[in-house]
This record gives sequence, C-alpha cells and structure tokens, in this order.
Amino acid sequence: YTNIGEMVIAINPFQNLNYFSSKLMRSFKECDNTTNMPPHIYSIAENAFRSLRCDGTSQSIIITGESGSGKTETTKYLMKYLASVSKSHKSLVPNQIQQTNPILEAFGNAKTVRNNNSSRFGKYIKMQFSSNSLTGASIVVYLLEKSRVVMQAKGERGYHVFYQLLAGATADMKRKYNLYEPQRYKYLSQSECYSVKGLDDEVQFFELKRALTDINIDENEQEKIWRTLAIILHLGNVEFVETPELKIKDMGAVELVSKLLRVKQEQFQDVLLYRANVINGEKIKSPNTIEQASDRRDALAKALYAGLFHWLIKRINDITNDPKASSVIGLLDIFGFEDFKDNSFEQFCINFCNEKLQHHYNQHVFKWEIEEASKEGIVYPSVSYQDNQNILDLFEKSPLGIFYLLDEECAFPKGTDATFHSKVVSTHKSNPAFQVPKVSKYNFCISHYAGNVTYSLNGFLNKNKDNLSEDCVSLLLTSKSEFLRTLVPKVHLRRGKVMQLIFKPCLLYTSPSPRDS
Repeated sequence: YTNIGEMVIAINPFQNLNYFSSKLMRSFKECDNTTNMPPHIYSIAENAFRSLRCDGTSQSIIITGESGSGKTETTKYLMKYLASVSKSHKSLVPNQIQQTNPILEAFGNAKTVRNNNSSRFGKYIKMQFSSNSLTGASIVVYLLEKSRVVMQAKGERGYHVFYQLLAGATADMKRKYNLYEPQRYKYLSQSECYSVKGLDDEVQFFELKRALTDINIDENEQEKIWRTLAIILHLGNVEFVETPELKIKDMGAVELVSKLLRVKQEQFQDVLLYRANVINGEKIKSPNTIEQASDRRDALAKALYAGLFHWLIKRINDITNDPKASSVIGLLDIFGFEDFKDNSFEQFCINFCNEKLQHHYNQHVFKWEIEEASKEGIVYPSVSYQDNQNILDLFEKSPLGIFYLLDEECAFPKGTDATFHSKVVSTHKSNPAFQVPKVSKYNFCISHYAGNVTYSLNGFLNKNKDNLSEDCVSLLLTSKSEFLRTLVPKVHLRRGKVMQLIFKPCLLYTSPSPRDS
C-alpha cells in the first residue's frame, strides 16, 4: 500500500500476507490520527467511519482498478473492518452482512484468463448506521454478465456456483436433478476449463449452503435454487438439426427440461422450433432457423439465471436492510478495466464505466480543486492532467455517440452488426481517439485513458437488445412452479436499457461540487 492524498494505492501480491489481523484493526481504531499510521485500506474505512460519526454525513468509498487487482478482496476487508469497529445493537447483523460475500461470489464471480475470482457484475453496498452502530446493509447490483451463463472463452469458467453444485451435490440431488460432471454440459464444456487451482468447489458449496442458511434461506428454498441451476445446465444440452426442417437432436433433453420447468413438453418444444408473428391481427407460426432456436434456448437460460440472481439480492436485502438507518457508508465495487484477446460488448460497457470513474477522479482531484482554490484567491501551481471528456463523448454524446448509434441500429428491422460497424466508422473515423484496424473485420479501437482496446462488434446488437420473446415469457408463466414464475422478468429489456444500467452506478458518484464529494 501507499498513499496519494486521500487515496490508497494497492498492489495485489497474489498471496496471503499478515496485513489484516484483528490487532492491526484495533491499532487503526485506537489511533489519534490515521495519517500517523502506515498506508492501509483500514485508514480509508476508519476515516469514513469517523467522518460519519462526527459529522453525521454519509460517506462513499470507491474501489476501482484493472481486472485482477484485488477489488473484491478489498471490499470484503472494508466490510469486515466497518463491522468490527462499529458496535451493533443487533448481534446477528455483522455476521449476516459478511455472509453475503460467499453468496455474491458464487453467483456473480467466475474464473477469467486474468483472474480466478473475477466479479462479473457491479455492486454498490450501503453499510447502514444509526447512532454510530452498524444496523444493516443493502446491495444494488448492475450489469450482470449474462452471456457467461451460456458461453465462455477458452481457459475460463462459467459462474462458480455451477461447479460448486456439481461437486457438492448429494446422491439424492444428483438423482433428482440428473447432475453429472461438468464435462457433460455444453454450457460448461466449451471452454475446456473445469477447475481452478487452489479452489475446492465441494468445500465452497458447503460454505455457500451455510451462508444461505445464515440469511434465512431454508432448505426448501435452497432446493428451488438448485433446481433452477439444473434447468439451466440441461437447457444447454438441447441441440438442433436441420433435416431439412428444424428438429430437436435429443428429445430426452427436452423431456428432462420440461419436467424440471414443470411445463408441457409440447409447448416447450414449440417455443424453440417456432416463433409467433402477428400479421393483420392474425397470429401466425413461422419455423425458426438453427440460429434462432439456439438464441431462444440461450435467452431462456440467461433470463432464468438473471432472475435467480436478482431474487437472491432481494432476499439478502429483505434480511439485512434497515430502512430506518440515519446514514450510510457506500462501497462501490466496480468492474476493473478489461483488455482481453477478444473484447466484446461486455468489455465495451465495463470500460465505459471505468472512463466515467476516471472522469470523476479528474474532476475531484484536479479540476474542482483548482477551481475552488481560484475562487478563494489561492495561487495554485500549474497542473497538467489528461481530460477524458472526449472519450466519454465518443461513447455517449447525443446524437452520434456509439451507444446512441447502437440503439438506433437496434431499432431498424434489418440492422446488423455489419451495418452498425459501417455507421460507427463513417461517423467517427476522424476522431483521434477512434481507429479502425486495417486487417480486422467489424472491429474498431478506442484510445482509453488506460490504453488502446480493440473491440469486436460480433453480437453487439443482440446483446444490446437482450430481450426475451413473448413466447418464452408465456412459457415460463405456465410453469406449475410458483418460484420459477417469480423469476420471469417483470419488464422486458428494451433498446437503451443497458445505458440506464451503466449510468446508474456512475450517477451515484456525480457530485455537484468538490464540497459534496
């Protein structure tokens, strides 16, 4: 650790060091001034708690950095510190709050090529206080990487919970849900990566079950969770062939999924093989192509997983949230900046979020401080810094920002990734922050504050639309399982919805003046 003003810079040693002992916690809690202490994230937590206690004003801590830099672990240590230094009137509160970590990591984290425990969603955790005591917590999540449910790059894994379930399931669970080794599931076998060095999925499964129990999710509800995960795994094994009409390759997979979904097999089969169009007020069935049927299958899997994930977040908040809390310390754990061999829509959104935070940093540390000093007649030394406003304009400025062009292309019936690429290139080819690789098809490169990143536009339109067809929604609503029906999206994601999800966490940290930062 080292300090730069109010910030702590951390370098991940990728090994366990004795930097987080109870004794060290007490040292920071009992010190007169944290500036006399060595650089540490505990100083950030202690300063936030002291400001909250003395001024009664809510505080915010931003944890940011590139993928694999240790943000998730840092967030956990901050939560642990705040739980330890603030006396709680409710003895169960600190434990319940900390027990949310294994749940969030199981369902929201995965192995990537850069990080064995990468958070594939963003979260804003509000640690709630009354009379200087920790009384609760609530979590806001955004931008869950749903595509990881159905596809991963080589050397990566899907979400941890799938492997934990398969490793830790009892014999009865394996029989009831037809659970086998991960190699037998298409959604898990594409990447050819099934284990993580130093991670015991079976042990993690039992820790997950204990954490769920601690936040009052009983065995009956846990069984519903495992059933939903099994449905998703078996959905991936529903494959199609054209002979020449479209057929399902293995009816056994359809029969199994229908049974677990508790829907009629014929209706499930029809939803995959056909799509309903309304022409002149008349509903007409049209056969799907292999690509369309596969997209529907994957959309169902992603919708079920996202529904389950958000159900869990709601349950956590129902248990830990204190609506009467007088103040909060917010922890923003955002995706790290990403630059992989292949960068798609997910990296595009993640890196945009990081550009927004970098802009906030520039304003807070440089622009606003200089303006404030000038207003007070203070001679401020000349400071040069890289303003990334031009990059943000490239992404989001109306009406020609890339996100706006993407939404516009999604609205056209014949819009494709190729036409979108053509429109983006023709609009921004003269922008110095935008380049087009000479030999790459449907790619472009953006000069981010952290470096150049090349994005592949394949799949951009489908991921931005991210909608579940009415046929699929109707199918899920016919399920005899009340739990599965609660997972159905209440509001379908329309074009532009992703922008709202991106802006939400960024707006949490948009301050009108340096005094309010």
